[in-house]
Amino acid sequence: MQHWAVMATYDAWLRMRNRCLNPKDKDWHNYGGRGVTICPQWLTSFQTFLKDVGPKPERSRLLWLGRLDLDGNYTPENVAWLRHQRQISHRRYCHRIPVGGQAMTIQEAGPVIGLPAMTLRRRLLVRRLDLSEAVQLGRMPYRRDSKFLTHDGQTLSVPEWAKKLGIRVRTLRERIQRGDPSPLTPGLRRSPTRYKTASPAPSAP
Repeated sequence: MQHWAVMATYDAWLRMRNRCLNPKDKDWHNYGGRGVTICPQWLTSFQTFLKDVGPKPERSRLLWLGRLDLDGNYTPENVAWLRHQRQISHRRYCHRIPVGGQAMTIQEAGPVIGLPAMTLRRRLLVRRLDLSEAVQLGRMPYRRDSKFLTHDGQTLSVPEWAKKLGIRVRTLRERIQRGDPSPLTPGLRRSPTRYKTASPAPSAP
């Protein structure tokens, strides 16, 4: 058994004990504070822990000691070395959504739905869209906080009007900010700056 594997496993054993036994530990509220306990044989014997769990199999920071059942305790049947991404997704406080009758984290649901996880997370957690809106494929037609304009009985968001008029969204927003009387006129342009032609210098007598 390699020395680095033993030391990495010992470090994981210490962190497990701190989370569950030390109220001053930064993660105690998610472990000991929730009543998560440790197998009695592991509390006083690292060698027993090492025998039951086995040494850390890879020299990688992406492999962590985790619990298979987040509501369970640190026991031989509930502890394993887990990959970083699975450990992240497995955490109790991860945001989960229903997909196909199964609760998934946003990271897991993104590929299934066909959206980048970052896009799905932004729609749900930043823009606070309903799930039915957030899972729409492609770009959203408008932002929830977008300004709406009514013209000729038709009400559209600023991005939708810009697309309909064939102009940039930024251009339309600039028209609105300037207070243009008819910002939805397709051909409206900012008046060009006019410069006076300098009079020629008088000739010397």
